[in-house]
Amino acid sequence: MTRRLSGELLRFAIIGILATFTHVACYLGLYPGFLSSAATANVLAFSLAVFVSYMGNARWVFPNSKGGRAEVVKFSVSALTGLGLNTFFAWYLVDVRGASRYLSVALMVSVTPLTVFALNKYFVFTSRTK
Repeated sequence: MTRRLSGELLRFAIIGILATFTHVACYLGLYPGFLSSAATANVLAFSLAVFVSYMGNARWVFPNSKGGRAEVVKFSVSALTGLGLNTFFAWYLVDVRGASRYLSVALMVSVTPLTVFALNKYFVFTSRTK
């Protein structure tokens, strides 16, 4: 693994931890206390986490780019992919199967970040990583 990739992964992990903390804290705070649907709580929590993630990734993880509208659109696709995965975990596991909300959180913090890093590195911030 190159030094540059190692640095990107470390910075991505730090931003990911901040975004994940934002997501999980909001999700657990909203469901079941304020909202009766785990999926709805996840959408709201994930939306706030996306803002944290974009700002960190665009300014710190992959900072060498012109940015622009195309990048924001691509980041939105990446974020929506993550949202889709996380919402599926919340909906199917918690709302449909009746599993613990913590099981959905475990998948949200393990499967989704790896998928989103790959999308960010090779799809969203490609001009920043060359």
